[in-house]
Amino acid sequence: VCKQLGYYAAVKFHSIYGRGVGQIWMDEVNCNGQELRLDRCEFAGWSIHNCDHSEDVGLQCQPNLGTLRLMGGNNTAEGRVEVYRSEWNTICSKSWDIHEAQVVCQQLGFTAAINYHSNAVYGQDSQQLYIYSINCTGEETHWVYCPNLFWHYYPRTQCEVV
Repeated sequence: VCKQLGYYAAVKFHSIYGRGVGQIWMDEVNCNGQELRLDRCEFAGWSIHNCDHSEDVGLQCQPNLGTLRLMGGNNTAEGRVEVYRSEWNTICSKSWDIHEAQVVCQQLGFTAAINYHSNAVYGQDSQQLYIYSINCTGEETHWVYCPNLFWHYYPRTQCEVV
């Protein structure tokens, strides 16, 4: 499931997220880990089951390196930009502008960036990942393709959170 959703791998699987509702579509699922889609795993058959929602499964997936997310906003279309590099880190940069915001928004599936902030409007995380130099044109398909991308960990008191 994690690979199908674009993540690296499953970190944990458990049912702490509560019971689901509605139709149970799969039961007795047996994957070997190489499948790219859940429906390629062995299972009893669509809608064939001998269970109830007390057996619903939840997952926690490990993101790919360089995966981005927005945190701390009022909805999923706004927030502090975080990047996954073995753990989630907040990006801070003195050279961030609408071009970098445009690339990040498009990478996250949005049509365009409406605005950007570089003054911790959405709060600060305990970790900071300072991008010393980045200079996107706004046309890049992924933010790691922006020219002059340079990583440096930096104290959060000395950088501007984007």
